[in-house]
Amino acid sequence: MIRKRIVSLLIWIVSAFIFQACKQPGIPECPLGFKSFAGQCRKVCESRNDCLGSLICDESAKVCVESSGDTPMTGPISVNLSENTVTVVESDDEYVVSLKLSDRPVGDVVLSISSSDEGAARVEPTSLTVPEGTYADLKQLRVIPVDDDDTRDEEVTITIEGEGVTTISFTVTITDPDVQSLVLAPNMATITEGATATVAVSLAFEPNEEITFNLSTDNSSVATAAPQSISINPQNWKTLLFLL
Repeated sequence: MIRKRIVSLLIWIVSAFIFQACKQPGIPECPLGFKSFAGQCRKVCESRNDCLGSLICDESAKVCVESSGDTPMTGPISVNLSENTVTVVESDDEYVVSLKLSDRPVGDVVLSISSSDEGAARVEPTSLTVPEGTYADLKQLRVIPVDDDDTRDEEVTITIEGEGVTTISFTVTITDPDVQSLVLAPNMATITEGATATVAVSLAFEPNEEITFNLSTDNSSVATAAPQSISINPQNWKTLLFLL
């Protein structure tokens, strides 16, 4: 009986020794939601959104780590913009927005830039290559408003995307300074009594909806206008309508 107890005790001591020997020295035991990485307990993550502050999610280790700025980022990289909303006047030449990458990429990054409505505003360039070595340098985009035929203010979304980059967008509001007006040709007519004169009528810009104009003269005993009303809409605003 004593021998059996001695043997059991020896087995337990040997097992404990083997267990301790198998544990790597300096590696802490981490609480739930953390795991050991580089000798420290690090928060487990799936993306950068799981990490606080300036920490980033290491794509391979799946833990939150500090970004040195010199270590290539293997997970999705953010694009930092100088501004997220832009307001331009339609008659302006262009507006410059600056961007840079948040972290050093693995190799060069090609960004595709597009406008949701090129009839309102376009962007140049539409493709931008960011070399790995200059990822932190500011790059410029030019937002160019398009002078159109209406008087409406418009809103356009500029989208930036690329492989290994988190897609981002910013809003451009285009203020239209154009003022609607009637165009008459000629704007003055001399009529012989008993005769008629023709005046062509159109709008300077495309209307948002149909507009009805009532026509009259200041002295109907001398001259009258026909027809007594005309309607101009977004389809016929350029068409010359004749008054007699």
